[in-house]
Amino acid sequence: MIVAHRLLKNDVASHEYILVTETCGDAVGHTSHDPSLRWSKSSQAYDAIGTVKFEFATLDDYRRQIVPSAAPPRFVVEKGDDNLEIVIDAPLKAVYQTLINVDKRPEWLEGVDTINREMTSERIGMQHNCVFHGLKLINTAVYRDFHEDHALYSEKVEIPELKLTLQALYEMEVLDGGRTRLGFNVNWMGAELPAENKTGMLAGQAANFELLKRVCENNPA
Repeated sequence: MIVAHRLLKNDVASHEYILVTETCGDAVGHTSHDPSLRWSKSSQAYDAIGTVKFEFATLDDYRRQIVPSAAPPRFVVEKGDDNLEIVIDAPLKAVYQTLINVDKRPEWLEGVDTINREMTSERIGMQHNCVFHGLKLINTAVYRDFHEDHALYSEKVEIPELKLTLQALYEMEVLDGGRTRLGFNVNWMGAELPAENKTGMLAGQAANFELLKRVCENNPA
């Protein structure tokens, strides 16, 4: 264990390599026949344990074989015309974490009966279903961007019974005194909903924001 710890500090001119001591190599061997691994002999002197002889092979050839992953598609914020805003007496991080924590939503989404979600932490592409005032909502996290002074979070919301898909965007900004401004924008994605339906949904969201404010200020995630 002491030798392994000391060998973490060596003069190998690479950050990615395989290293075996000469003693270990003699005992178990190594795959020197692999053309992607070019083994070299070296040694390192340490004050406490003396000189340790070893062999090493860099992983440069393996790295060159890795196909670069495709860049994720760029998220484009397409805002709608309907907005809400509230100031919460809580730090931005607490507001953000409470907002994205699906398990906390029954505490501030009035009318939520059930939430079914994948058993994983919150991530982009994660989908969760909830029953909201008798309607099934399919929510998919599509974007998030967190910084110390501001943050964004967006979900795609599908309501099959209404044949409606919308995009919900939450914007958070740090204010003085440890407060956070939370803005909400909804893009109805061209849905032809009666004005009273949109007004009713926004009024419901405004009421939920008051509940979210209470949770963030008293029992955040």
